[in-house]
Amino acid sequence: MEKKKFLLFTFWPFCVLSIVLLSQFSCKNIETGLPKEVRSYLEQNAEPIPAGYDLPGQDILSLDLNETKSELFLIGEMHGSVLNYRLFFTLLQSLLKSGRRVHILCESGHANSLLINHYLRTGEELDLIYLLNALTGSVAANDEQHQFLQQIRILNQELPSTEKLFFWGIDLEHQLDIAMYGIHLLLPTDTDHIPPPGLATLDELLTPMINSRFDVSHYPSGQGIEVKSFFRTLNADMSERPNEYQVYLGNNYAEISKIVDGAVTGMDWYDNGENDLREEFMYNRFLSLREEMPDHLSLIGLFGMDHVYKYSAKQTTLANMLHTRSDSPVKGMVTNVHLFYLDSFRLNRQTGDKIPIVTDFQDDLKDFHQGPVTLFSLNSDGSPFRNGCFLVFDEVKTGTHPTTDYFDLLGIVVNSPACRPWRVQ
Repeated sequence: MEKKKFLLFTFWPFCVLSIVLLSQFSCKNIETGLPKEVRSYLEQNAEPIPAGYDLPGQDILSLDLNETKSELFLIGEMHGSVLNYRLFFTLLQSLLKSGRRVHILCESGHANSLLINHYLRTGEELDLIYLLNALTGSVAANDEQHQFLQQIRILNQELPSTEKLFFWGIDLEHQLDIAMYGIHLLLPTDTDHIPPPGLATLDELLTPMINSRFDVSHYPSGQGIEVKSFFRTLNADMSERPNEYQVYLGNNYAEISKIVDGAVTGMDWYDNGENDLREEFMYNRFLSLREEMPDHLSLIGLFGMDHVYKYSAKQTTLANMLHTRSDSPVKGMVTNVHLFYLDSFRLNRQTGDKIPIVTDFQDDLKDFHQGPVTLFSLNSDGSPFRNGCFLVFDEVKTGTHPTTDYFDLLGIVVNSPACRPWRVQ
């Protein structure tokens, strides 16, 4: 009798734990994976996307992507996958065909977008070469990025002047080379005013590179201490004598201020590693840029997935702030796309080895793709995802936040090769 009591006493905590775990994973069936109603929903609501650049006759997507309530579209991805760029271009085309006026929000510094916009206006390939050379060593330095920007320029040439695509970078200045060259492009060339002291070393750092037509061996990144000193000195000098800089820089004063602020904040972020600083910076930069953007404008952006979840254990993700904060101009107007990857790869930046991209619940979703890219709306009528079916985040699988509170569209990307590393030119 005592033995039975002992067994019961030791076994009941296990039973309670099992019941709790099963309740938390109510959308999962241990034997068959996803429950029948979920499988049926995904099978019936799959929309294959022919992701690519040569799609003149493609229809407008039927998904929630085109609902008029959505002003901002954030595509959450894993960097370094070829199909990311083609899918982004396809969704961008669909938005344009739906009659929207669209600009591109990007996970990059203001100086990056400045160079891209300059290329879109002028077609000067050296701008792209400079940009990609300076990005070398990052996941953004690849041939697919180059091709994507070339295709955006081609698309822009077909659009009326009032509808041309424009890039808005809201991230920190991660590459100080790019930030310096962005400032260089904005400096006046027809003024009698003497440059303020904070700009004194800019020519010394950039001239060898410019004179050699962007020979990467002359990039100022090789003078890291001097480059960081330049930005800190310039930031302090602009704070001490703003009137002098405003007179010298004219209409470009605000633009250069953004670059300098992004560079200094970026250095601080790399020094202390607090990710909240970066998310807050992007959110505040979005608020300030939104005031400059034209009215009746939709934005679409390709961001790393860690910025795009609306709800997570950390409430400071960019998308969460955009979607929920009272001062957000797009509160409740953000459509988030979550991409899952099957048999897709990225490259190890140091070794060049292929690294499989592994994302949440890929085994559960492998049966539902209908081509290289398939999209599903999780908000459609009859969606089980409105009623407590969860695919990601253990902390929200208890029923407090339905799946569609943090992403609205689900994308499955299949067999995407890794991006080809950019060969420095």
